[in-house]
Amino acid sequence: MNNEIMQQFRELFGRRADYSIVLTNHTSDFTTAIYPPLQFEYRKWSVGLVSIDTAYSFANIYEKNNIFTYSVDNGTTWKTITLPVGCYEITSINDVIKDFMLQNGDTGIEITANYITLGCNVSITPTTHRVNFNIENSIGATLGFDPVTISTGVNISQHIAKISSVNSIIVNCSIVGNSYLKGSNYPVLYSFFPNVAPGRKITKEPQNVVYLPLNTGSISNIRIWITDQDGNTLDFRGEEITVRLNFKYI
Repeated sequence: MNNEIMQQFRELFGRRADYSIVLTNHTSDFTTAIYPPLQFEYRKWSVGLVSIDTAYSFANIYEKNNIFTYSVDNGTTWKTITLPVGCYEITSINDVIKDFMLQNGDTGIEITANYITLGCNVSITPTTHRVNFNIENSIGATLGFDPVTISTGVNISQHIAKISSVNSIIVNCSIVGNSYLKGSNYPVLYSFFPNVAPGRKITKEPQNVVYLPLNTGSISNIRIWITDQDGNTLDFRGEEITVRLNFKYI
C-alpha cells in the first residue's frame, strides 16, 4: 500500500466504516505484508470473508494412488498404468485407463460407479485378464477395493469409494480470533465445499458474512492458508487464489 491509500484506510477506520482488502497469490499458503502496520482499537474490530475465487484444481489422484496394474495372460506378466496427477471422477478414471490400455493394444476392463453400494464395479470380460490392487501406490483403495487381485466378471468393491478425501475446504486467516476446529482454537475464517465439478472455477460469496473478532490490534502482515478438514494444506497446483476480506467495527 502507498502512503495515500494508507491514509485513506486510516481515515475510514477513524470514521468506523467498513473496509475491504483483496489478497491474492498462486499458492494456497501465502503471507501479505502490510506496511506501515494497521492499528485498531483492540477487540472492537472484526473481519469476515466476502469472497474467494479460485479453481477446483486440487488433485485426488496423485503419486500415492495413481497406479493401475493389469495382466492379459492370467497374471504371468503385468502391465502398469500410471495415471497423471489430477482431478478425477470415476468416469474420467475409467476413460484414462481405457486410453492407456488401447495404447498397449488391450481392451476388456471397465470401471463404473456403483450407486447402490457407493463403491465401484470393475468389469473384466476376457477370462485371461486380471487386475492387481495389491501393489504400492495402487488406485485400488481409492476405488474401494482391498489389496487383492480380481479376475473375470463384475467385481464389486468391498468398501465405499474414496474418490476425494476432502470433505470441507477451510480458509484460515492469521488475524482471526474466537474460532475453533475440532474443539481446538484455530483461525478458521470460512469453510465450504465447491459446488462445481473438478477443473471448474470456484466462486464463493457468502450471503451472510460471518464476522469474527481480530486477535490483534496491530496488523503488519496477513497470512492466508487453505486446508482440508484435517488441517492438510491443499495444493491448487498454481491456480490463482483471490480472497477478499471485509473489516467491520463491532
